[in-house]
Amino acid sequence: MASLIGSAALVTLVVGCSAAVSQRTGQTPAPSGPPPSPALSPRIEPTPAGSASAAPAQATASAAAVASRPPALARDTTARVLATDGLLVRSEPGVGDGSRILRPALVKDAELYVWGGPVHASGYDWYEVLPLSARYPRSGWVAAASRSGEPWIAPGKATCPKAPGSFADLRALTAGQALGCFSGVTLRIPAAIVPCNCDIDPAYAWSPKWFEGVSGNEGGQLVLTDRDRIDDPDRGLFLLYLDPSGSYPDPLPIGRPVNVKGMFDHPAARGCTATLNASDEGADLAGICRQMFAVTEITPASE
Repeated sequence: MASLIGSAALVTLVVGCSAAVSQRTGQTPAPSGPPPSPALSPRIEPTPAGSASAAPAQATASAAAVASRPPALARDTTARVLATDGLLVRSEPGVGDGSRILRPALVKDAELYVWGGPVHASGYDWYEVLPLSARYPRSGWVAAASRSGEPWIAPGKATCPKAPGSFADLRALTAGQALGCFSGVTLRIPAAIVPCNCDIDPAYAWSPKWFEGVSGNEGGQLVLTDRDRIDDPDRGLFLLYLDPSGSYPDPLPIGRPVNVKGMFDHPAARGCTATLNASDEGADLAGICRQMFAVTEITPASE
């Protein structure tokens, strides 16, 4: 499911922060030296074990840390960045070796779709986010606040583009815009259906099955493309996912201009799973399926 499913049917087909010192240093480092390292974060020395005040002091510190955390952000809402000097995005929650820093850092007022979390790790509460702007990493994890409770992200309102009126507009949407602005919204797009020699892994069985896409008469996957590029489709293709309760011509008008209705975050995507074989337990892939553009109606362009 490489290039197609990996981007969850957005632009190319298809769906974090270091410790206290480096957490908000997303700016390009000055020539005088490298950016701060997580290893340079302040370290609190434990109270000696023999001290009578050790347990009460630790309990007080723990209670204070919990009390200082900002209120949790709700999933499937938008948020904005409060940090003024950049907020790092990471590949995984936490600051361990397995969590890569993704560039560029998020600047103040950057808008985010809250996708997952919170997950508490490395002393921070982390949220998986989809930035609305294409200038940032497509997705990643950010810390909601410093260890002392200073908030770095907060609830916010999304600044959305106009509803896409062309295939190019649809293709230009980021994952954050697709879900933060057009989740479950029926979009009407002029397009064309063409066969594609797409790199799809047939070993996976998807449920609901229609999230596997539609095959053409010769076995290849069918995709949506710009109706002006029927004979020369570009790389911004969308796999054709047909809602079985939708309305479509029979046979499908392959190679001809059509009008398409569809949506991101189709209701059926919330329970989407995939299995490698019949003996495997289905992996929860709702996150990918929600970013797929599910088609609910196709009509010939002449109608």
